[in-house]
Amino acid sequence: MGGKRTLPGMAPEGTVDFGAVAAGAPFDFTVCRGVYEIAADTTITRNIRFEQGGMLRPIGGAKVTITGRVWADITQHIFDIADGEVIGSFGNVARSPCWWGAVGDYAGDADAATNNYDALGACARASHYRVGVRSRVVVPTGNFFCEGPVRPAINNPAYGILPGEVPHLSEAGVIQMYIGDVWEGESLGSSYITVGNGTAGVGYVFAMAGADSSGPPTVVKDLFIVAELGGAYGLTGAIGGHANGAFIEKCWINGFGRGLLMGSTDQFVTRLVIEYCHEAIRIIRGHNNLSDCTLYLCGNGIIVDPYDEQGETVISDIRINNRNGGLPGGYGIVVTGAYAACKVVNVDVEGAPGGGEWDYAFSVYYSLSTAWTNCRAKIVGDHPAWTLAFVGQAQLVNCSARLVSGASTSAALDIHSNSTAVSVSQFMASGRFRDGIRVNTAGRGVQITGASITGASRNGLRVLRCSSLKVANSDFLNNDEAGIYDQIAAGEDGLHLYTGITSERAGSGVQAWGLVTKIDNVNGRFAISGACGILGNGSGAISHTGAYNPGNNNSKIKIGAEVLVA
Repeated sequence: MGGKRTLPGMAPEGTVDFGAVAAGAPFDFTVCRGVYEIAADTTITRNIRFEQGGMLRPIGGAKVTITGRVWADITQHIFDIADGEVIGSFGNVARSPCWWGAVGDYAGDADAATNNYDALGACARASHYRVGVRSRVVVPTGNFFCEGPVRPAINNPAYGILPGEVPHLSEAGVIQMYIGDVWEGESLGSSYITVGNGTAGVGYVFAMAGADSSGPPTVVKDLFIVAELGGAYGLTGAIGGHANGAFIEKCWINGFGRGLLMGSTDQFVTRLVIEYCHEAIRIIRGHNNLSDCTLYLCGNGIIVDPYDEQGETVISDIRINNRNGGLPGGYGIVVTGAYAACKVVNVDVEGAPGGGEWDYAFSVYYSLSTAWTNCRAKIVGDHPAWTLAFVGQAQLVNCSARLVSGASTSAALDIHSNSTAVSVSQFMASGRFRDGIRVNTAGRGVQITGASITGASRNGLRVLRCSSLKVANSDFLNNDEAGIYDQIAAGEDGLHLYTGITSERAGSGVQAWGLVTKIDNVNGRFAISGACGILGNGSGAISHTGAYNPGNNNSKIKIGAEVLVA
């Protein structure tokens, strides 16, 4: 912009209406120390430099629109909007909420801090992305307290948005972002927005664009979005992401009803810490990416429940630690719904003694397709680790469950309720689960390969029902009752043990056998077709019971390969 240049007729403190002077400026200019009042709607097209202490003050409801570039420090207060409004493109430079009067002075006492509700809102609505106009906000170092009602989801031309230029907002919000808007902290770990307990309403701190909106990425990054001590649970959540292609990175979220809503497609969310929320993350559209996050002391971890079919969502490198028993919920990860298609990789769900237990670590209901790789559950108390119900297709590879204290009346892995086409390979379970793996489904095509189950209080593998269950290369060891307990009750049920099976009973339970088959249907099937070791550990090794056992000439029991019985 060059050196300092002032306009003829400039005078601070209301002695001259600065609007007419600035609107007709023949060159870029400097706003010197002092307050310059503008009494009528004015558009300023020239570039402006603000000295420290220089300020524009629209009065009488005047609206000032600035399209030229603005030079000012991000901590300066340059617009007094107590009786007017300042909007514009600002020459596509990044703007700061401090320009509208925000002060980052919160230090734990809301009564002693500046309430930045109006300043943050004014900064947000001053400019939104559209063709040729960038909209980027940088929140300076500091802790900016904010308390007030959510703003309604409207497309208001008074805020510089003309009908048809941008999509509507899907949610109300304290800070409203349209497609392509960017909000970021000055540096990681230095920029806080603290939301007061009195902030309430159906909406989010950041309400991000409208469903199915498209354009450049809508971005929130490098911000600490936290609630005042005690939580802002009267608010729906911290970030409501409805923009296609949204990018959310390196944020810390604490103390809301929901941490993050992934409400559209092709979103990229990474490196978040979310804690003390009723629900950390909910994903309601497909084809999204969530990675490298830690979710701590929340009621629920991640809920995947898409309302339409948009493609597979990838969830990777997530740690969900210590459920908060004081908050509603109880699920680590839930994948549910007819449109749910997920790939989940390298996820740990951990509970801890003293109220940090999960009702379910991993739960899949009515899903279209899910694949789980390298996922681990650490369970405390009387809870299952994995449950699959009404699943159309599921794959577990190199997953595990460990009960670290207490005893559970549930299975480490429970496959039930018409689940079909389930493949389990390299699954490990240890601890006092009632059963290591329990299968009770009328569906077809369940395969278990490479399982290692130890220390169950009842059975390593409990089969209540399954049409075509195949097991190979698996160990069911040191279980109190049966290594494998197969109860065949329906005509189409069948268990086929292939090669490499070790089934061992090591306790003194009621079903004190290495292998138990209980066939109560004339068409029930059981077969061993490969080398197996059936160990009773001093008691009976194999027990065939039920109305249709081998003693009743049941040809459906076939043992056609080498079986070591001891």
